[in-house]
Amino acid sequence: MPRDLTRTEALERELLRALDRCERNAMRTSTSTSKRRDVDSQAFRDVSNFKSHIDDEITRHDDDARAHVHSMELNALAIALARRDAELSAVHREMIELRGALERTSGDAEARARDVATSTMTIDALTIELDTERRVSIDTAEALERAIERASRTSEREKALEEALEVERARRRRAERDVAPARERGRKEGAIEGESKAAAMMGVIEGLEKELERVRGRLRRRDDDAAAGDAERRRERDARDVERETLREEVRTLESERERLRASLKAAYDANASLKATCERNADRSRAEAARRVELAERVVTLERRIDDMRAQHLDAELGYKTRLEKTLEDLRSSRNEVVSESKARREAEAELERAKSALESAETRERRVAEALEHTKSARTRIEKAYYDADRR
Repeated sequence: MPRDLTRTEALERELLRALDRCERNAMRTSTSTSKRRDVDSQAFRDVSNFKSHIDDEITRHDDDARAHVHSMELNALAIALARRDAELSAVHREMIELRGALERTSGDAEARARDVATSTMTIDALTIELDTERRVSIDTAEALERAIERASRTSEREKALEEALEVERARRRRAERDVAPARERGRKEGAIEGESKAAAMMGVIEGLEKELERVRGRLRRRDDDAAAGDAERRRERDARDVERETLREEVRTLESERERLRASLKAAYDANASLKATCERNADRSRAEAARRVELAERVVTLERRIDDMRAQHLDAELGYKTRLEKTLEDLRSSRNEVVSESKARREAEAELERAKSALESAETRERRVAEALEHTKSARTRIEKAYYDADRR
């Protein structure tokens, strides 16, 4: 474009010089004949036509410059639209990433919820198992306590029977000790006291002997029963000792089992506490994730609104761009038509210029000839005047 303007300015300067030259020639030849004045008028008209042609060329180049500026503006608008498309693509990619993050967050939250549900089920199962074991251990301890109580009652009863047997044996020994001296005293005093007293004593002694026999029989039966009872009690005692040892082993086993259950219960309580803490942390994390999902959803909604606004703006800008582009194309078509017509007029003006140049050259040739004729006429006139002057002098 600047090269065309420089060429136009050079053409304009050249045409201005040609105009000045034509005006000088016209001023020099202003005293010529009417034919020459017609030629000069034609030259002036040609020069005016050249001036108008130059103005048209300048106008055309100005239009070309405006069209170039407009095309640059269109290119800038296209670049801005491309940037806007890139921004829309970036926003769309960001929205896709946010949706993916939201889906991943939802999946993580669901997995955490499943883990929490599994942990809760595990805690419930452990709690039920611990309750069952605790009830079993309580029942076992109660059974052991009842067995120990029964064993203690049995041992107390055995002790009471042994004490009663010892009392009966002591009473029998005392009775024997009491009967023997009475018998001896009865024999010694029987001779001294009366027969009544002796008879009474004998009756008493016989009664005592009978009673003693009954007591002895009862004591023998009791001894036999005691011996049988002792053997039975020994067998029962041995069985009870074996049972007691078995029960003690069971008690020790149950105590160790109770300690193990207490340890497992403590471990379960610790695990329950840790699971509760984990559940609390998961709940806090779930609440944080829910808040983050809400924030992400709000951001997605905001981005979608922004995308809709940008799409609307993009559509408006694209419509404006299409309108301006169509208008520019129409202007360019009209400018092309004008340029075609101007190029045609320029070719015609160049042809007219060539004809005017040829006319100027022929006019200059005629002018030179007229000048030569004038010079020749002036010299002839001078010669004639000199001849007349010489003739008058003679």
